[in-house]
Formats: sequence, C-alpha cells, structure tokens
Amino acid sequence: MNTDTDTDPVKILLVEDNMIDARLTCNALGRIPDWPSVIQVLDDGEKAVEFFRRQPSPLPDLVILDMNLPKYDGAEVLKAIRSGSGMQDLLVFIFSSSPVDVSEERIRQASIQADSYFEKPNEVGSFHSIATQMRDTYRSAGNGRRRASA
Repeated sequence: MNTDTDTDPVKILLVEDNMIDARLTCNALGRIPDWPSVIQVLDDGEKAVEFFRRQPSPLPDLVILDMNLPKYDGAEVLKAIRSGSGMQDLLVFIFSSSPVDVSEERIRQASIQADSYFEKPNEVGSFHSIATQMRDTYRSAGNGRRRASA
C-alpha cells in the first residue's frame, strides 16, 4: 500500500479538450513538490470512452474530467468509467468551467456519481490553488481508493 511519503508518482488521466486548460492544469499539478505525478491527456470524450473500454492496466490513480467535451460529454465518459469492470472505485474529479452546482446536477441527472467537483478558475494564477485542492482531496480519499486497495 502506498502512503503520502511514497515516491511513486500518482498516475493521472486528464480528459480535457481545451489545450490551454490542459497545459495550465498539467503545469499546476507538476508544480506541487510533495505530489509527484505522471499525467496523460486525452482531448475528447470518445478517446476517453475507448480508453476505459480497453480496461487499461494499470488504471490511472485519478481521472480529472472536463464536462464539456466533444463527441461524448463528461457525464457519458463518467458513465463508461462507472460501468467498467473493476473501475467503479476509480477516483474521478470533475473539473469544468461550469459552476460546481451545475456540474453536480448534470452528473446527478445521469444517475452516476463523481468523487469531487472543481470549477476552472478565470485567472491563470489560480490553477495552482485548484491543483493543491485536488491533491488534498485525493489524499483525504485515502490516498486514492484504488491505490489503497492495491
């Protein structure tokens, strides 16, 4: 079992179609010295659904998912994750330009559940603060449920 002091990087899948937001998010996550990460980016919902249909091994430790994606939206991607064998406990954070309550309602209407919701900041400098909140939320979820059960 990994702990907060382990040096193994957290494997993050970022599903984001806006390449500026993807770069800002990756940069912010990469600047957290006590939370090393390896980040893979997929730029549309169809690629994300196909990724999870193939049931990759190993699974990412965390998925950061935009709601407004081309081809399949975030709710459809989350539904594919939650319906996949062995992926029900995969940590998924919604990271959208929509207000948190709007994202939560879209997910609730799809009869699925995300682990946490974050609103994309309007200011570039605020991405680091959101990334730090994601780290804290990840850690409070037991260092990632999937990692904890490995």
